[in-house]
Amino acid sequence: METLPHDMQHMRSLLFLNLKGCTSLNSLPEISLVSLETLILSNCSNLKEFRVISQNLEALYLDGTSVKKLPLDIKILKRLALLNMKGCTKLKEFPDCLDDLKALKELILSDCSKLQHFPANRRKHQDNISQLYQLKWLDLKYCKSLTSIPKLPPNLQHFDAHGCCSLKTVSNPLACLTTTQQICSTFIFTNCNKLEMSAKKDISSFAQRKCQLLSDAQNCCNVSDLEPLFSTCFPGSELPSWLGHEAVGCMLELRMPPHWRENKLAGLALCAVVSFPNSQVQMKCFSVKCTLKLEVKEGSWIDFSFPVGSWRNQDNVVENTASTEHVFIVYISCSKIFKRLESQHFISSDPTKSTLSSKCSPTKASFKFTVTDGTSEIPGLEVLKCGLRFFIGGESSGECLKKLEVKDAEQNLSAQQLSDNWTSESVTTTEVAV
Repeated sequence: METLPHDMQHMRSLLFLNLKGCTSLNSLPEISLVSLETLILSNCSNLKEFRVISQNLEALYLDGTSVKKLPLDIKILKRLALLNMKGCTKLKEFPDCLDDLKALKELILSDCSKLQHFPANRRKHQDNISQLYQLKWLDLKYCKSLTSIPKLPPNLQHFDAHGCCSLKTVSNPLACLTTTQQICSTFIFTNCNKLEMSAKKDISSFAQRKCQLLSDAQNCCNVSDLEPLFSTCFPGSELPSWLGHEAVGCMLELRMPPHWRENKLAGLALCAVVSFPNSQVQMKCFSVKCTLKLEVKEGSWIDFSFPVGSWRNQDNVVENTASTEHVFIVYISCSKIFKRLESQHFISSDPTKSTLSSKCSPTKASFKFTVTDGTSEIPGLEVLKCGLRFFIGGESSGECLKKLEVKDAEQNLSAQQLSDNWTSESVTTTEVAV
C-alpha cells in the first residue's frame, strides 16, 4: 500500500490508526479524519512527506520515516501532546512555528543526525520554544549536527542532549525560571564534547539558580525523599565556583556548626568530577553515588545514600569521549535526612529538642563519592574531585528570583560569603569503608 484510500475520509469515528512498518507507504492523501487522535507511522521508511490528515491529533509517531521537514500547517494541531520523530535521519530543521503547539508535552527528536537548527532560525527571536509551558520531555540525543540550544521552557522535567557531538552553545539562562511551581528536572549534556567554556558556565550558573529556587520553595515540591529535585551533567574537569566545600579525590569531611537543624537548612547540592577511561568499557549502566555519614552523637554514625548522576547508553556501552571528564551536579532536599533522624529519635520534630551533638561538639559529616554499575564499583572510572554546597531556605520566591537574575559577574560571591554558616574542617582523598 503506497497511500491511504480516499474513502477513509468517511470513517468519521476513527480514533486510532496504526500503520507501523508499512514500508511501501510513501504519501498521505488529502483527507480529513475528523476524530483521529493517534496516528502511528513508525518505521514507514519510504514516507518522505507528512500531510496533516486530522486537526484533532493528540499523538503523532513519525519515528523511522524519511520525512525531511514538517509542513507549516502542523501548527493547526492545537491538541498535539506527543510528537515522536526519533531516527528521522533526513530531517534537517524543525519549523519555527513550534510555539503554536501549545499542548505539546513530549517531543522526541533523538537520532535525527542531520538536524542542524532547533527550531528553524528564520525568526528574529529564537526563544519561541520557551513558550511551550506544557512541555515536560525533550529528547535530542544523538542529534549530531545540532550546534545550539535555545532557551528551554520553565516546566521541562527531562532534557537529554547526550551525544550531540557538534553542540557548542546553550541559551543563558538555559531555561526560564519560575517560582509558581517547583518540579523535578534533569538536564543531560553527556558526550557533548564541543561545548564551549561559556556554555558550561551557563549550565553551571543555571544549576546554582535552580538549586536556590528549590530551596526557597521546597514546600511546593511533592516528590519522594529519594528523588533528586534537580540534576545535570556535562563535559568538564572543574568544580563550579559557587560550591562552598571542595576536595581532591572522592572523599570530603567537614564539621557542621551548632544548631544546624535550626538554621533553615533546605537542601544540598552535590557535585563530582568523574574521569572516564580512554577505551570503551562494557557495562549495562553506571551511576555516581554519594554516601553521607553523619555523626549523630559521639561515636555513633548514621548513613545516607544519594544519587548524583547516572548514564545509560545505546547498546549498553559507555562511549569513547574526547573529553574524558564529566561534571555531575544534583540537588537533594534535606527533608530525607531530617525524617530519618526523627524516625530514629536522634532529633525531635521540634528542632529545639534535638539530641544531636551539643554546642561544644559540632556534628561531623563525611561524604564519599563512588561510581558503580549498580552492585559494585567500576574499575577505571574515578572520582577526581568532589564538592558540595548547603542551601538555606526562607527567602520569598519573588525576592529570590529577582536576586538570581542579576548578572553572573555581580553575583559571583565567594564560597565563604555563600556559605558563611558552614565551616570546612578537614579534607582527605583516602577512601574509607562505609
